[in-house]
Amino acid sequence: MSSPELVLIDGTPADDIAVWNNRTKTINIQTDNEDDVRPIQVILRDCNAFERLLELNLYIKVLSNTYPSPVSEIQTSFTMDVGDVLQYRIP
Repeated sequence: MSSPELVLIDGTPADDIAVWNNRTKTINIQTDNEDDVRPIQVILRDCNAFERLLELNLYIKVLSNTYPSPVSEIQTSFTMDVGDVLQYRIP
């Protein structure tokens, strides 16, 4: 596929949620809209060298990805003597 088109099942372009990466031949999914956190159907559409239509239906489950929230304040400074060993577990 040289330059495939990505569309949603309703025919609208999927440019706001899915982008085709031609170098790695992958689809990158990214959204900041909470309404898009759901299973979506994306159609990868292109023509081959014989001008035949090729379509690949992909069902993609878009998940919410948030950063972890520490339960306590993280200690960021330490005073140590020479030879001291500190094992610190991140909360």
